[in-house]
Amino acid sequence: MNASVRRRRLRVSRATCVAFAWLACCAGARAAPPSEVADAMMRGDHDEVLSLLEHGADVNAAQGDGMTALHWAAANGDLDAAKWLVYAGANVHATTRLNAITPLWLAAQSGDALLVRCCSTARRSRMRRRRPASRRS
Repeated sequence: MNASVRRRRLRVSRATCVAFAWLACCAGARAAPPSEVADAMMRGDHDEVLSLLEHGADVNAAQGDGMTALHWAAANGDLDAAKWLVYAGANVHATTRLNAITPLWLAAQSGDALLVRCCSTARRSRMRRRRPASRRS
């Protein structure tokens, strides 16, 4: 093998290594955002949820399947936690990645009328804020 062929092969293998390293970095950058509040709500850990909210954790951060803390509160029939989360700015329109399930739907499935009212009232008040003033009646 002559020297120019060896240099070309070495350049190609270096370029391949650089490309793989770049892909590995990009794949690591796409890691899911932390969902501490949703994780704590899934466990039913109220103290942890309140502590995270006091320290400014993202109340709308979703788990891998799209479940937010409000989804978990509704699924578990936890009215107090749902009120805290709505007050902290939880998105009542959030949907899961599969079947587009909302917290209101989960609240209805749990059969808790007060929880349904909490989710639907928050939903209506947010919809009213989005409409222009001239269209309100």
